[in-house]
Amino acid sequence: WAAPSGGKVLQITEGSTSSVVTNNTQTYADTGLTATLTTTAANSKVLVIVNQNGLLRSAGSSFGHAVTLTLDEDAGTDRNTYTYLLYGNGAAGYVTDFRTMSLSFHYLTAAITSASTAKTFKTKFKNTTATAGTGAWQHTGASTMILMEIAA
Repeated sequence: WAAPSGGKVLQITEGSTSSVVTNNTQTYADTGLTATLTTTAANSKVLVIVNQNGLLRSAGSSFGHAVTLTLDEDAGTDRNTYTYLLYGNGAAGYVTDFRTMSLSFHYLTAAITSASTAKTFKTKFKNTTATAGTGAWQHTGASTMILMEIAA
């Protein structure tokens, strides 16, 4: 067994959810996807890989609905924010439109100076436009988050 050196994967953990969560406000709400990793070595980094499935529902005759997804680090720091925009036809009588989506992304933390540091990540979303659109994550299949501790 060799001592850890730069770039080696020290540990992997995963979180997943299949829960349906809706949000029709402009305030972030949890999607239910979360994962925690406690570092084993000083100065390591955490690589976060997310695959988030969802559904964007727009309603009414307004033009252009959007939902924003963000990665939250340690309950307060937003990392990697994405907006998914759905354009409606804007015509009178326009009722409802649904769009499924799958968003995959990654994020690498800065070096974490101390071993035994717990890092928690979760995804949150909000209705970006002040219209009747509703973002409903977890339309089909599970969303997953993988955390990898990477040696310094």
